[in-house]
Parts: sequence; C-alpha cells; structure tokens
Amino acid sequence: MKSYDRGILSVYDLKKTSNKIYYGLMILIILVMVFSMLYPIAVTFFNALKSNEEVYAFPPHFLPEKYSWGNFQKAWDFIDLPIFLRNTMAIFAGNMVVTVLVLGLASFSLSRLNVPYQRGITFFFLITLFIPPTTYIIPNFLNLKDLGLINTFFAFWLPAGANAFYLLLLKSFFDSISMEMFEAARIDGASEVKCFLRIALPLS
Repeated sequence: MKSYDRGILSVYDLKKTSNKIYYGLMILIILVMVFSMLYPIAVTFFNALKSNEEVYAFPPHFLPEKYSWGNFQKAWDFIDLPIFLRNTMAIFAGNMVVTVLVLGLASFSLSRLNVPYQRGITFFFLITLFIPPTTYIIPNFLNLKDLGLINTFFAFWLPAGANAFYLLLLKSFFDSISMEMFEAARIDGASEVKCFLRIALPLS
C-alpha cells in the first residue's frame, strides 16, 4: 500500500470541492503577498537601469526603454560605499559586543545573583522606558562631547550599553532558564562568569 506524507491537506481532503476552493484562495492570497513584496524591489531595480528622463516620465513605465548599465558604476563612484559599509559593520559589531557584555552581565546579575534591592533596580530600569527618547538626545550629545567622543565609534557603542529595554528583555529570558542548570554547573566548579558564558549566553 502506498503511503502519503500528511500535510496541511491530505489527498482525501482535496477531493472535497469546498476544500479545493479554500486551498485555491489560500494559494491566491500567498501569490498576491509575494507579488506585493517583490514588485517594489523590481521597480527599484529597473529604475536603476533608466535614465533620469525615463524615471520622471509620465505616465511611468515598468521596463526601461534603454538599459543603462553604467548607472551602477556611476552610483559606485558617486559615494565611497566601501567606507560606508565598513562604518556600518563597525557600529553594528561594537553595539553587539557592548550589548552582550554590559547588558548581558547586568541582566544576568539581576536574574541569577543575590543583588541587594534587586526588585527596586529592575523597577527603576522599567520606569526609564517611559521617558521619551527625544528628551535625552541633547544630554547624551553633551555627555559625549565632554568625554571627547564626538566623531568616534564610541559615541555609538557606549549608549548601546545603557538600553533598558534590552536589559529587561534579557533578564526575563534568563529568569526562564531552569535554575538546576546553573546549580549543576556550580557543583562542577564553574564560576558565575562561566555560567553566563557557557549556559546563559549561548541559550540567549
């Protein structure tokens, strides 16, 4: 007897007319969603191959009348994209390291260590989420200026270590990890830092 893998609808379900209609509507909706996501990308790509006159022509047309492949070279020479990419990767990597080390260790301490006034500290960080970010843009700038960090990557990296949202997010995740895992690690001689690096950090 031939076996069939059971999916959303079995072979017997597809024999029903109503199921065929629902299945067809589902496929149609998925195709519409795919088209709505791919269409802007395609428009951007083909606009990159048009001249300025074609881009601003009315009525607009989807495909270019003349493919100008040299536009990519002009765009590459217009701005120094490798430097922009390097700066973006440096900012991202630094923010990730600072977030993982500073906020990770802080949230792990609040979650798993016997910190005095732990609930008060957590409540304090929760209150800071209600402060609009626009209110501390200027104080942050002045602090970074006084530290001499303007036009440096540290101006991006240091504020990443003071994100209350990520701290509370990591703390709530560390709270969900079974305490027996850390107790077993301590029995084996692991320190709190090793518990963070070997258990909490990989799981997060």
